[in-house]
Amino acid sequence: MYFNKQNLLVSIDIDGTIANVGSRFINCPPPEGKGRGDIEYELWLDEVQRPEVLMQDKPVMGMQQFVSCFPNAVYVTSRHEKLRKITEEWLRLHNFPELPLLMRNNTIESSATLKSRLIKEYLDSYCIENVSVIICDDDPLGNIENMCHKNKWVFLKSRSGGAVL
Repeated sequence: MYFNKQNLLVSIDIDGTIANVGSRFINCPPPEGKGRGDIEYELWLDEVQRPEVLMQDKPVMGMQQFVSCFPNAVYVTSRHEKLRKITEEWLRLHNFPELPLLMRNNTIESSATLKSRLIKEYLDSYCIENVSVIICDDDPLGNIENMCHKNKWVFLKSRSGGAVL
């Protein structure tokens, strides 16, 4: 795989970063004190990630152009793999660049752990070394920012995509 002279990989989150999810979560807030693996939380996720609901999300203004600036970018989302087709459809509908899409498989790991693993697996699968990684994410809990510091990656906080979790 070719990387530009900066040897840069940019990881772009979807929900809350390029997709404005504010109304989705305001209308149906997450259960308090619950997280991945809790039945209540997983049922809530199923509700707010129904395909017809996902398709109502609007893109965050200017994010198509932002993402287009990085030919060596990937979408890295905590969305479950079963939502791949609807996610790809949403990206096409809103004129986002066609880039690799890394998604959650059958795992309940935290978003930070998941995204770190997916990025490392992606880099390993292409035998990419000595690359600078930038993570663009809304990261409502601060866990992804901490993971970036641990991995010596750059973290860019997205605040324009609506309140999530």
